[in-house]
Amino acid sequence: MDAYRFVLLGSPAVSYNGGRALTMPPQQMAILAALALRAGTPVSAEEIIDGLYDESPPVSVANMIANYVMRLRKSLAPSLIVRTPAGYLLDTDPADVDASAFLRAASSPALDDPQAEAARLSAALDLWSGRIALAGLPGPWCARQRESLTVLREAVRQRWFDQQLALGQHAEILSDIAGSCTDHPYAEHLHATHMRALLRCGRQAEALQVYRQVRHTLAEELGIDPGQELVHVHDAILRGDDPGPPYAALRPAAPALTSPPAPAPLPPSTEPKIVPHQLPAPPADATGRLEHLAQLAGTLRTTDHAVGLITGMGGEGKSTLATLVAHAVVEDFPDGRLWASLHGASDAPAKPGDILADFLLALGVAPERLPEGTRERAALYRTVTADKRILVVLDDAADATQLTPLLPPAPRSAALITSRTRVTTAVSTAVVLDGMEQSEAQGFITAVIGEQRAQAEPADVAALAAACGHLPLALRIMATRLAQRPRWSVRSMVERLSSEDRLLGELRTGDLSVDRAFELSYDQLTPAQAAAFVTLAVPKVHEWSLAAAATVLDLPEVQAETVLEELVDTALLTSPGPGRYAFHDLVVAYARTKAVHRLADEERIAALARAADFCHASVRTALRLAASGVIPYLGPNGDVPTVSPGAPDIVDNATAVAWIRAQLPALVTLSVQVAAEGDWHAAAHTVALLGLLSCWRDAVPMGALLEAAEALAVATAPGGRAYSDDLVHGAACCALGALRFLGPQPATSLRAFQDAVRYADGSPADDPRTHHLLSNGHEGVSDVLIRLGDYPAAHHHARLSTEAARLTGHEALVRQQYIALLQAQAWDPDREMDLGTIAAQARESAVWFEQAGNREMQIATLVLVGAAHLHNAQPVEAADVYEQAAALARAFDRGTIETVCHYRAAEAYTAAASSPRDALLQRALAHAEAAVEGAVLCGEDLITARAQQALGKALARAGRETAAQPHLHSALTLYTSLAMTQDADRISGILASVDAP
Repeated sequence: MDAYRFVLLGSPAVSYNGGRALTMPPQQMAILAALALRAGTPVSAEEIIDGLYDESPPVSVANMIANYVMRLRKSLAPSLIVRTPAGYLLDTDPADVDASAFLRAASSPALDDPQAEAARLSAALDLWSGRIALAGLPGPWCARQRESLTVLREAVRQRWFDQQLALGQHAEILSDIAGSCTDHPYAEHLHATHMRALLRCGRQAEALQVYRQVRHTLAEELGIDPGQELVHVHDAILRGDDPGPPYAALRPAAPALTSPPAPAPLPPSTEPKIVPHQLPAPPADATGRLEHLAQLAGTLRTTDHAVGLITGMGGEGKSTLATLVAHAVVEDFPDGRLWASLHGASDAPAKPGDILADFLLALGVAPERLPEGTRERAALYRTVTADKRILVVLDDAADATQLTPLLPPAPRSAALITSRTRVTTAVSTAVVLDGMEQSEAQGFITAVIGEQRAQAEPADVAALAAACGHLPLALRIMATRLAQRPRWSVRSMVERLSSEDRLLGELRTGDLSVDRAFELSYDQLTPAQAAAFVTLAVPKVHEWSLAAAATVLDLPEVQAETVLEELVDTALLTSPGPGRYAFHDLVVAYARTKAVHRLADEERIAALARAADFCHASVRTALRLAASGVIPYLGPNGDVPTVSPGAPDIVDNATAVAWIRAQLPALVTLSVQVAAEGDWHAAAHTVALLGLLSCWRDAVPMGALLEAAEALAVATAPGGRAYSDDLVHGAACCALGALRFLGPQPATSLRAFQDAVRYADGSPADDPRTHHLLSNGHEGVSDVLIRLGDYPAAHHHARLSTEAARLTGHEALVRQQYIALLQAQAWDPDREMDLGTIAAQARESAVWFEQAGNREMQIATLVLVGAAHLHNAQPVEAADVYEQAAALARAFDRGTIETVCHYRAAEAYTAAASSPRDALLQRALAHAEAAVEGAVLCGEDLITARAQQALGKALARAGRETAAQPHLHSALTLYTSLAMTQDADRISGILASVDAP
């Protein structure tokens, strides 16, 4: 038997019996390609003509097509091309066409085994014999297929890269990834994969360079910033972490094989066949969701008794996706396409019997033959469709009871269901819609308002997509409003969505409304579910752990988990992972409007206080495990008692640091909200947690907390909304002073510490909080005065701090504040104590702190020992101590203090070098470069200035004046912005000497 193999993925060719390749003219081959990609399905002459010519085919085009087909029959077996009433048909197995085999592989569900999935994808890619599909073939159809197949090939390659990465083959695929990145400079997921591979090969610097190049390309050529995945990978590399497995790459749908077919004449028949086509027209501006479309279409085409399920909250575009999928598989279901809206989210869901009646009538059953009962109608429906290939689309389903009678019985029939809830019906494949990708959302807006208008404001289009939460309904509303208002800027719409109070009111146009879409789901909730939904939305936090949510809801965890999972099932919450729950941005805005009307003021305040209690307890637990010295330093245990045990997943130093860094934005948002609400109990908790965090610079960037500290300092002041007593306000001032300390205005930090001292002085002496606050306040004043160069006053306040610490009865606090006193002595040129004694006493204290397990103070005290040696003209000894402290900081993941040790060691070695060629300068440069890298992660201007200064001075001392200048200028700029005039003057003097001929 003759065997033909059709090659389209490269230079088109037809091989015969595994040997000789048949050749033919390009136009003839283009017709064969159209038939091959639709093997087994007729292609009309009109479709062939449209595929070969743009708009003006030759007058004799019909004869030309007939001649081309005749030549094809002569070149191939005459029986291979069949003429049918619907058009020409290539009678061959689609598996003999490389492009069809590739499309089937690309749209098939992924295998669970990474090794097997990688092999499957590799086999699909091996089907390509060249870089360009349908190479050299003319006509618009070939051009469209060429582009679609190329896009799909790159998507499969990306999936293969992801699998190889999961299998640890990062080194083997580096060159291939790099080549793909060059070909696709805007493919962010591809570049993120490249960065992961480089990182896992130990090439962190190159990975960071990839990010910088992509960021530059996106900004210069597209005017956008890197997306979430690239930023995530970049930030993880800077932290020294592995970013984890790649996010799912977009998986485009198999390309449409032809333009929509022209209507074919019905074959002659005495009784016309009833073929219902009830699908609504697809939206003209539909875009995105390619991976979901491919997944669903592939399953419906290839699986017996296929059932596809699309779930998601209201407004996610479930019906639109179902429409697109249904139209994509129309030709696979020649006996009919049925559609029914089941109104499952309403208070009057459609009855299965009524839907069955509509289906039966559409299938040609006479009205008088319709049975009365649902059971009888279901039986007739099964009988009528038993030998048919039909597609049934059931939109907005309520539950399995409603669905079961409507599912088609024939093996080659299929059903596609949309629902806001995960129905219990058995399904072949399911997708959950959770917002569009940023690029898809921007494309959606562009499709509605026009390319020219979108290109004029690309950044604002991106901002509008984000403000709409990437929700298709919200995007459609805002884009439609813009289209109806051609003189409005995109920016004006973004500004209208900036306030949560008016957000939902803006998301309405005509009969479209986001809040109405959410209302349908909310109305289906039980009283317990509704109460949980609105209560959890009170704190302005979008994602919760189970433990935190249970605390806010005031429920046992088992009961809380039940109601939260029920809310996930209704699509009003999402579950990013086990025991994690999150609101969509627009859903939480809706829930808060409901909370205002449903909850009494005291209920809302109580929920907020419980959230603050949980966060306070979690922060205290984190610091007890990772920075135990902070706890006795801040205040007595139980000064603000907590009811909640806090986050249960904080079990050691690593989880404590990770929890703090992950939850920091939520902690700040909650603290600002508490200050605005004015509840004194919640404010006391947030002041306490900010006080704890302000003492732990290694885990927390201080600038991130400043907004919350300033709001709480105002709210807790006498006469403020959240005033309870002077000590709480004093603690807020103390935290504010600590957070301002590294900022550009040290005087504001000084005033805050002085306020803390003043409020502590006026508080009862028998309250244990008083002496803690006095001690911490005086120490803060001392630190600021040292920075300002007022050493005698700094020494005075350090002494008062130590005296107050003794009254607390906490030896750890006494020793900590005594170190502050030694520090003031070390910096004071008119010191009362010689530097050797200061170094000896500090080293003795370092041993005590080591034995007490207080790593923070052990390291800080060693830094003081180094400073004493440096002031005593012993730079080599100082550098040695700084290196010990840096090693200790690195061992216990204390990045900020490690950076401080590096720049101080660099300064010490630079001071010790006797000539530009002194070997000590190499050690200075190594420490200075490490300090500059560490300063990037710290994010503190003062530390960055010190690091840049250290590197500039070391380079200048080594005779590399040109290289030193940018670092010194950077330090000068930072010192100037920080109002540190003495340091700025010193750098100016160094620059003058470096610039001098």
